[in-house]
Amino acid sequence: MAKAKVYRPRTLSCLRIYLRSQLLPAFGRMRLDRITVPAMAAWFHGYSRARPGGANQALGYFTTILNWEKEGGLVARSLPNPADPIRKNRRAPRGRMLNSEDLGRLFAVLANTPARFRNAAAAIELILLTGCRSGEIMRLRWHDVEDDRLVLPRTKTGPRDVLLAPLPRERLAEMHECRPSSPFVFPSPLKPGHPRAHVSGAWATIKQLADLPDALRLHDLRHTYASHAILAEESLHATGKLLGHRRTDSTERYAHLDGTAFEKAAEGISREVERMMGDGIGSRWARLGGAQKAESGRSLQVRRSSGD
Repeated sequence: MAKAKVYRPRTLSCLRIYLRSQLLPAFGRMRLDRITVPAMAAWFHGYSRARPGGANQALGYFTTILNWEKEGGLVARSLPNPADPIRKNRRAPRGRMLNSEDLGRLFAVLANTPARFRNAAAAIELILLTGCRSGEIMRLRWHDVEDDRLVLPRTKTGPRDVLLAPLPRERLAEMHECRPSSPFVFPSPLKPGHPRAHVSGAWATIKQLADLPDALRLHDLRHTYASHAILAEESLHATGKLLGHRRTDSTERYAHLDGTAFEKAAEGISREVERMMGDGIGSRWARLGGAQKAESGRSLQVRRSSGD
């Protein structure tokens, strides 16, 4: 497959499964330029009754394949995508955002982990500081690390650069001084020539030490990164670029703004509106109050004159 060098094997495997089980049976006998929106909608809604999430995934893969055909010149770039008008099934939100207190406890634990967890703790911290997927960090090679960015040749959405803030740059420099021999930033403790497979065991212990919910997933650190980026007034577009998303609706699913954040936002908006209205707000309320009193007086006079 032409994209084998761009996408991860797992991504390509999933694409092949949906292609063989859903897309080819439904559209395999049709030319791409003959697939209509009604035909796509009938297939999508039929599949959605059994597997709404799977239908969303297959619809996305159809768009991916069509884009590949356009890039390869096999179909006209102006060819409309019959999947575009179809609204995907609503997905129940997953994951959660760590607030400032949660993050304070987590960083305290990461800074003081037992020796056997230090390598894993460094990986967890880097996931949180960059918003990268855990697999992207665990497979990271030293030649992918530049002065101000990570140059990732293979991610879920293809190659991308991850800009580094001062703290993750500092952490990576410290680690490079300690472990210059392995090609991987996080080598396997048993096979230094291979990347570490996962940090699930260390993550379970670190969560407990930081008094975080047992159900908190490592991937929720990516949700936290996105949520705090939006709270810092970054746009969905900019946040999506940082996360490597192609569509803003993907980024929206990562933004878990808790109730405290909404309360602060409401208070801030109210104060800003009041400030913009300036001194006129007091006189306006005074005029409204006077008008209401006058109206009440007139109503009272009417009632008295009518004998009520």
